[in-house]
Amino acid sequence: MELTTRQRSIIESKPFFHTIIKGKKNTGKTTSLIYRLLYLKNQYCLYEDDSILMILKNEDKEYINSLYQEELKNYNYRYMSLLSCKDTRIDFFELDDLIKNYYDAYCRRNHMKLELIEENEKKKILWECIVSIKQKFYSSKILKAEYVDFFSDEIAWIKEQNIVDLKKYQSIERNGRRVKRGNGPMRLKKNSSSRTIIFDILNLYDKMLEKNHFIDYEGMCKLALKEALICPKAYCHILLDNAENLTKIQFNFIEALCNNKDYSTIAFSINNEEVLGKNTMFVKNSKLYLKSFNQKVKTAFLKDEFKKIQINEYIKNDLKENFIEKYTYIDIRHKRSYEFQKDYNSSKEIIVSNDCGQDIYGEENLKQIPVYSDIAAGEPILINDEIEGSFYLPDYWMKGVRDCFILKIKGDSMIGAGINDGDFVLIRKQYAVQESDIVAVAIEGNATLKRLHREKDKAILKPENPKYSPITLDENASLIGVAIGVIKKN
Repeated sequence: MELTTRQRSIIESKPFFHTIIKGKKNTGKTTSLIYRLLYLKNQYCLYEDDSILMILKNEDKEYINSLYQEELKNYNYRYMSLLSCKDTRIDFFELDDLIKNYYDAYCRRNHMKLELIEENEKKKILWECIVSIKQKFYSSKILKAEYVDFFSDEIAWIKEQNIVDLKKYQSIERNGRRVKRGNGPMRLKKNSSSRTIIFDILNLYDKMLEKNHFIDYEGMCKLALKEALICPKAYCHILLDNAENLTKIQFNFIEALCNNKDYSTIAFSINNEEVLGKNTMFVKNSKLYLKSFNQKVKTAFLKDEFKKIQINEYIKNDLKENFIEKYTYIDIRHKRSYEFQKDYNSSKEIIVSNDCGQDIYGEENLKQIPVYSDIAAGEPILINDEIEGSFYLPDYWMKGVRDCFILKIKGDSMIGAGINDGDFVLIRKQYAVQESDIVAVAIEGNATLKRLHREKDKAILKPENPKYSPITLDENASLIGVAIGVIKKN
């Protein structure tokens, strides 16, 4: 199969301890992980005790193993080097099997024998806890029989976040919780009596589990983590496919398996289209999960559908042509536009068309600009502060502009200004704006792109599409910057 240039940049990148590969279904995330495994095996397994772990879903085992064997046979030579270690051990495991192995080892070492509790028995014990706690908090409105599922989910979340004291639970953000009306409280305020009650139920629930020689899945993960922390670090590189439902304690367990050599890595792939579980650390539209990582995180995005193809010369040549991407840059300040193109294989070089032909700009004449994922040209959406990549533009297009970045547009509220869904807008950070400027504004944590107008003592954001309503700004709004250019992919 032929890899895309974006995949190759992920596969052959230098070691970065945490890497997240995001993309929709069929964008080549799993294939990228397999090739990354081969690359790491031959380039960054330098000693005989260096080993690699790939964690996958049970239903994917056969497919991934066959893909690995195929690529090992056909393409392993691509990444061979003089430092490659031929005897590198590579293990394939399902995450729950791995957790069970370490949990069993903990039980053997501590002479314990516990039974994994079933859901019906768990709810029965929780109801007994609710009845008992109600004697202390008799006026509480959350101690209801119909809230048992809510308590079960919330206790699982607390344990999966590895929260062990009430003070931390009272202060932590509780993002990602979804409760149907009548099945639990709609909000859990910080430092509230409701959180105190929930934590009391958790403590009583754990005591009753211990008394009856039961353990729940979250408790199993906790003991597996304890065992992993005292065991020798088994793996130099860990790759986890389909990690979108990974919980915090599972993540801590995986980290505990990885040694901390200078070239050690952990890579996760995440399917953006998957319906996320209740307690995943990768909450949609939230960057709180990044705080779970004790080191910086590199995020890579795969967007285009990836197809396995048989390579021949015709296809090779066709692919080479497709690596050339064509764009139009619209300079809003000076009301000019430029046609340009760049080769994905050489992002630090662009070719600008002019009346006389073409001008080639190399790295010394280009400015690197960070690209962020999303801003709404429609209803405001949560600001996405992840850097998706970078873009190079000629210095002279941004004469006098020091601090700028690029935002990808979602929505159609600015189509009247020629800014469409999927376009990239160049934003200059500044706090002084003029009437009719197109501005990026943060409103209570959400970001939107609109045209600014002043009416008497009010500042109003007006869309360029009649199906959207203007937004009157208040003291909770803050200016992100002013749009000075638009990049359109041709």
